Amino acid sequence: DMQNAIRYCRHEAFGWGVDRIGVMGFSAGGHLAATAATMYTGAMPRPDFAVLIYPRVTLRRGEGNGTKHGLLGRDETWEGREQEHERLLSYWSADTHVSADTPPCFITLCEDDGAVHATNVLPFYSGLVSHKVPVEMHIFPTGGHGWGFSYEKYKGEGRDNFAPYRADFESALLRWLDTQSL
Repeated sequence: DMQNAIRYCRHEAFGWGVDRIGVMGFSAGGHLAATAATMYTGAMPRPDFAVLIYPRVTLRRGEGNGTKHGLLGRDETWEGREQEHERLLSYWSADTHVSADTPPCFITLCEDDGAVHATNVLPFYSGLVSHKVPVEMHIFPTGGHGWGFSYEKYKGEGRDNFAPYRADFESALLRWLDTQSL
């Protein structure tokens, strides 16, 4: 579906006045965006850039199983088929598909994220660096998981742990996006 969406956007891009098509995803959507950036099937569905916000990139690690379970089912359903399960976990881990043709990526998350720890993204980041793919990554100290939506949710309650970094994040993302149109 993601590849078809990118194809559609490319087909309509001239009429929209758009010359670059990117993907952006948060959490499990970050996993989808990362796989779109690494597992495309040709030039037409390849995004020109990817923005990954607290993404679940590697499924092989033990922490934060929501994306893994949503995609492949709970671990116990694979009893007796552990090798096939491991193969699929590796296959659906976006870091195993990074290549020199992976588009530039912007990645950000928080150190105190209980759902997607920063170490989950490091194999993806390392793959990008080793393949000389342009990447910018920010790991903020606080904000937890879901801070992309916490501003409105906790407005006025003083519970937005990402508040001290929101302006920095927005500035960095806008600056980075500007560099993608060059």
